[in-house]
Amino acid sequence: MHTNQTRILIVDEDQSFVVALQSYFEQMGYYASGATSAQQAIELFEQQPYKIVLSNEMLPSMNGLLLLEELKSLRGDVMVIMMSETVSLTKILMSRAHGAMDFILKPTDDFLELDQSIRRAINMIERWNKLINNQKQLSTNVHA
Repeated sequence: MHTNQTRILIVDEDQSFVVALQSYFEQMGYYASGATSAQQAIELFEQQPYKIVLSNEMLPSMNGLLLLEELKSLRGDVMVIMMSETVSLTKILMSRAHGAMDFILKPTDDFLELDQSIRRAINMIERWNKLINNQKQLSTNVHA
């Protein structure tokens, strides 16, 4: 049962990891899809209104930063969370400079950090939607 309209796209070359995250997010009430390549992720992204993309930084044929740039060029409001098995300040800063909202260590068993990042993304989306709706309401009131 989907209690949350948020669509999450998981991108990782490890099919078992993608399936595990998909299952987890589905149990949490999200719509979740997975891709094992950047090209597959782009195709899915063009077909569905994903709000959040969780992408590995290292992907075959296209690195995660290039995927991030491509997704942002298709729809600038998508929240992209980059993940990697290793982390450095340079990786974090490069991801942020390319438009990622967060960078986390690739989770293995504990999804707490991932949950927190997803919730921050949802809170930001809800805040933006509220601001947009308030602006529309103000514009309607002014023109009425």
